[in-house]
Amino acid sequence: GKYYDGTGAISCTPCGAGKYYDGTGAISCTPCARGKYYDDTGAISASACKDVPEGSYAAHTLHVSSAQSNWAAIAANSDLSYYVAAVYEHFLFSSRDGGMSWVKFEAAGEKTWQGVAVSEDGTQIVATAMYDNIYKYTDKSESWNALFDSATGNKYWGGIAASSDLTRMIVAVDGNDGYLLKSENSGEKWTELTGAGKKRWLDVTANHAFTQFAAVTNQK
Repeated sequence: GKYYDGTGAISCTPCGAGKYYDGTGAISCTPCARGKYYDDTGAISASACKDVPEGSYAAHTLHVSSAQSNWAAIAANSDLSYYVAAVYEHFLFSSRDGGMSWVKFEAAGEKTWQGVAVSEDGTQIVATAMYDNIYKYTDKSESWNALFDSATGNKYWGGIAASSDLTRMIVAVDGNDGYLLKSENSGEKWTELTGAGKKRWLDVTANHAFTQFAAVTNQK
């Protein structure tokens, strides 16, 4: 019912509400299964998790350390079972259990992450890093690849939106290069949406069919 949080503590910490651990030497606890909850701390087995009462639903809050407080963006699939979150000047994180536990993308590196989008099946991710590049990840390659060369990729990238399979994308660009950019071929080629004007675009979103877009700017 306890775990070691890796911060130099001399004693173990009880598992939080909604989690349990039935062994020793843990560095994290196991979340209760879907439809189950536990409203105390220190549970030592899955049997401690109780059925959510009829007419209710389980809710939880994600607690993060102060060292990871500079969150910049988050994306999820349609049922919110898979998340990817970006931390500015830090790492990208993913969760496959609805946000109960998170894994760091070490291979992506510490960057000025600004925007992120994820495919519906969770096998592809695209993320923007300010004054750096747009990076794409696939489960097949297990690697992060820049979509631009260093000469053209160094832009003030903002938020990004994508279709459910990440074949179509639209990204916001701030600063002097501030057009919205759109790709219809998984990021291989990009087109400036000059009709929207050159502004300090901060973020962008799209409808499910990827036929309509909305973008925000802090410039008139």
